[in-house]
Amino acid sequence: MKRILCCPRIEQNKIFCNARYIEFFKECQCILMMPLMSKTSELKKVLNEYDALLLPGGGDLDPSLYGVDDQNIVFDRNLDDYEMRLIDLFLEMQKPIIGICRGIQTLNVYFNGTLKGHIEGHLNTYHRVISLDPSLNFLNNQKINSYHHQSIKKIAPNLISTLISDDHEIEAIKHRYLKVYGFQFHPEMLEGKLRLKFIKYLRSLVD
Repeated sequence: MKRILCCPRIEQNKIFCNARYIEFFKECQCILMMPLMSKTSELKKVLNEYDALLLPGGGDLDPSLYGVDDQNIVFDRNLDDYEMRLIDLFLEMQKPIIGICRGIQTLNVYFNGTLKGHIEGHLNTYHRVISLDPSLNFLNNQKINSYHHQSIKKIAPNLISTLISDDHEIEAIKHRYLKVYGFQFHPEMLEGKLRLKFIKYLRSLVD
């Protein structure tokens, strides 16, 4: 089974990874691991043990990372910096990186894109999506979940939009040259045939 490094989340002094990610990646024949290390030197020592990086959902990024001064956004800069270091390391090793929800936003900012501070109509709902990439045609015109209040504003150089919502928000991206993929929706919350098809697709990204 593939071993995926999952960046941990911290909430009320508890460090965790949401169980739904663990179950979903298990269905993808992958094991999610959560090393509790903060120093780059420590991470480098164990990096070879992992086949890919997962940046899961979570809170907002520090808006100063994409050139915005917004006092209304609550963020954890330590988490932002930690994830950026992880991206550095996995790119250096040429290993796949997958971002979900907050993760797609982190990837876009990392590659010098920007975010919309707040959008309407995408929090705790469902909407249809349009595929812009043949590999995601199984999602074309399908209703998918939506749990975000921010989205990509300016897509970063060399990132390509592969899926958009019916109101033209970017729902998935990939890098033009690198093994980098992002999804604004939560694939681990898909059900039925769409879930099975996404599992097959995701497995192809980490093989």
